[in-house]
Amino acid sequence: MEPVEDGDLDLDLDFYARIMEGSESVDLYLNDSPSAAVDFDAYCANVITQENGTRKRGRNDQTVRQGSKACREKMRRDKINERFSELSRLLEPGRPAKTDKYALLDDAIRVLNQLKGEVNVLKEANTKLEEEIKILKEEKHELREEKSQ
Repeated sequence: MEPVEDGDLDLDLDFYARIMEGSESVDLYLNDSPSAAVDFDAYCANVITQENGTRKRGRNDQTVRQGSKACREKMRRDKINERFSELSRLLEPGRPAKTDKYALLDDAIRVLNQLKGEVNVLKEANTKLEEEIKILKEEKHELREEKSQ
C-alpha cells in the first residue's frame, strides 16, 4: 500500500502489518505457550483496528508505540498472574488457589525452607549410610581373607 499523506503526517499503513508480523518474536520473549501468541495478536489487532478503523486523523509513532507497550505490559501481567496461580496449585494441591500474592510468596518461602531442611537431614543420613557401607565392605573383605586362609 502507498503511504497516506495528511498534511505533515505521513502514515504508512503497512506499519500495522509489520507490527502483527513482529508479534511472534514478542511471543517468544514473553511466553512458552503458542496460545498466548493468539491472545496477543487478537488483543493488539483489536487496538490497531480501533485506531485505524475510524476516519480520524492518524496518530504518530509515539502513540502507536505506547499502545504496543500497553499490549506487552498486559501480557506480562497476565503471564505473572498465571505463574502465581500455578505456584498456588503446586503448593497446596486440592485447595482453591490463593489470590493474595504476598501470602502465596510467604507460603512458597516456608515450603522451600522446609524442603531445604529435609534435604540436609537426608544428606546426613546418606553420609552415615555410606560410612556404614564402607565399614561393612571392610569386614566382608576381612572375613573372606580369614576364610581363604
